[in-house]
Amino acid sequence: MIQTFRNKLKFALLDRWRIPHSQISGVPHCLFQRYRNSGPISVIDIGAYKGHFTIGLDQLCKVKRAVLIEPNERLVRAMRTDPSLSNFRIVDNAVSDFDGEIDMKIFPNAPDMSSALALDGSSAELTERTHGEAEIVRRPVRKLDTLLAGGQNDAIDIIKIDVQGLEHLVIAGATETLKRSTAVYVEVSFRPLYEGSSVFHEIHSMMMKRGFIMSALELGYWSNAGELLQCDVLFLNPSIRIWNA
Repeated sequence: MIQTFRNKLKFALLDRWRIPHSQISGVPHCLFQRYRNSGPISVIDIGAYKGHFTIGLDQLCKVKRAVLIEPNERLVRAMRTDPSLSNFRIVDNAVSDFDGEIDMKIFPNAPDMSSALALDGSSAELTERTHGEAEIVRRPVRKLDTLLAGGQNDAIDIIKIDVQGLEHLVIAGATETLKRSTAVYVEVSFRPLYEGSSVFHEIHSMMMKRGFIMSALELGYWSNAGELLQCDVLFLNPSIRIWNA
């Protein structure tokens, strides 16, 4: 009881002093602040990994409908046996700007670094993080518009995109889906970490052209030298909803 009181006091003070924080694991500050008093929401989780993003939002405000998309078969099997995700649709697919098949480079010891793109060979630091060679696995790939074609009239509260350099291709294949989406939370890099990968200014330009505005940044990954390599960006669609800052 004492610990519960201390936690409530801590979070009350953080709110009062407007210090960025989140009370839910897997939910970044900018989303915690926007959805903490929200009703149930709909989520599209691209590059779902282990489903932590969707699970966190479900703890925060309840998720009424979710589609979790992940090309790594091992991670898909794990999510399908997780009772926290039993009410949601889990899709065993890669996402890009075309429908067909694609070679995925799966790192068994670093699945979060798996991608359809090869790692940029100029970064020995990134190569070390993979802890071994990639397995080349042929996987089905679909445009987001194709995967979600059955729910053409369903509003989407938030899309998360974390696909290791292919973010620009996911966006290019989601023209119709984005029109009915309120927010997009996407990982961006400030320099290419994979061969042919997108970088921040390209993603920003693509989202602006589709009518979204940039609302928040969550700092992510630094190199050993202190260079900020990645962050997560929240884009909002003001044509659907006007948000308070």
